[in-house]
Amino acid sequence: MLELMHFQVDAQFPLSLLHFLNFLAAQGWESMPASGEPHRYLLKRPRR
Repeated sequence: MLELMHFQVDAQFPLSLLHFLNFLAAQGWESMPASGEPHRYLLKRPRR
């Protein structure tokens, strides 16, 4: 089972977002843009 969550980003802090997404990637999370919304991302973590 995949764990899914939505994360909304504040556009004023794109560098912080980059650091946050890199941190999540190091923890095994995958991020992808939410459809039709420029500052929302869908995060999913593969099974352990």
